[in-house]
Amino acid sequence: MDLYHIHVLGTEDKLYKEDNEIVINDKVYKNRLYTRSKNTSFIVSEDRYPRLFRIVNEINKMVGFAPVGKYINIGDIMPFVLEYGSNEEIIKALEDSKRMLYEASFAKRELSVEEYRKDCESDKPSRMHSMFATTEDGVDYWKNNIVFSDADIYRVEPINEPFWTNEQLLPLETSSYEESYNSSKRYFNPRKKDLGTVSDEYLIQGRVKILEKVDEIRFKHTK
Repeated sequence: MDLYHIHVLGTEDKLYKEDNEIVINDKVYKNRLYTRSKNTSFIVSEDRYPRLFRIVNEINKMVGFAPVGKYINIGDIMPFVLEYGSNEEIIKALEDSKRMLYEASFAKRELSVEEYRKDCESDKPSRMHSMFATTEDGVDYWKNNIVFSDADIYRVEPINEPFWTNEQLLPLETSSYEESYNSSKRYFNPRKKDLGTVSDEYLIQGRVKILEKVDEIRFKHTK
């Protein structure tokens, strides 16, 4: 069964060569979804808010607190943003908060799905430790999900039977952790009825052979 995998460059690139076989399991294979879910952070740097860091340190000095380092939780700096921040700093804080909330919602969804799988569907593959693939019909759909990252698209052949499901069956990222956990059952027990095939996804574990590189995605990177 030939499928198509979009490999975002920067992680284990050397494995992606024609006729090479990759072994995928929970112990040795951690995909980008794993990394993204496990590294959600609310930290901002001194370089991004130099004026506000000086104000925070001056106030801390007055009340006997230790100065902050080069990084601080955005929740700790937000009161100072609102009271002392310039328009530019307020806009930066809103942008950072929006990005962090998005990442936190994503992580909440993925961690709840993984917990449900471990508790109730342990025979199914982990989203965090699988190679994701699609059919030829879904390549363009998934290409559009790659944003600001260079990637190569490969035709691959799973040696072991992959697990078929569909992105549409994932819980909403806006759901609570409990809601997401409870609705994960649909994702691990998919039915083809009323599902669009372009959003099909196959979770591959075991051995998979890289057949050929068929396309690439390249973005113009500005300094």
